[in-house]
Amino acid sequence: MDITNGQEQFELDYSVNIISNKSYKEDKIKSAFFTIKGKNPETDKIDTFDAGRWFSNVSDSIEKGDTLYKIKGEKFFLIKKEKYILKVNSKVNTNGEIIEIIKRF
Repeated sequence: MDITNGQEQFELDYSVNIISNKSYKEDKIKSAFFTIKGKNPETDKIDTFDAGRWFSNVSDSIEKGDTLYKIKGEKFFLIKKEKYILKVNSKVNTNGEIIEIIKRF
């Protein structure tokens, strides 16, 4: 039974590389429609990432200047900060709830 309604495959299929232009520290956002705006360091252009449900669960960890990075096919994403990196994985717990596991490097 797929309790994620295809969300896991959707998250595997996208990639993102964006430097946040604002801090989300004060707005704990939990929405499938969470949008991240900022500069793509590869193109040096302003970019928008609209499918940010996975990021929304840890939005209070995103500050202005952080790079949000995810490679297509990977089951994790990174929030690159000035002095450390947060690696965020999703996991389904025994109650069937999706939880995020954050590791600091």
